[in-house]
Amino acid sequence: MLVRRRAIPWALAVALTSIAFDVGAEPTKAECVAAHAQGQRLSKAGRIREAVIALGQCAVEACPAILSGECSVW
Repeated sequence: MLVRRRAIPWALAVALTSIAFDVGAEPTKAECVAAHAQGQRLSKAGRIREAVIALGQCAVEACPAILSGECSVW
């Protein structure tokens, strides 16, 4: 059960991020780069939930493949 409890916030963050991009315009390359960098900073600072949200913003097809690939993995 512990694994499921930890998975719920991650899944929720990814779902909310996906909804945000479906409603609005696709992110620009600069926004993708900024989300990529912000996600790394937040992750290193131990702010995992916030990092997941930031990385979800750059894990979309509209972002360059190298960034979206890394964001998806992280």
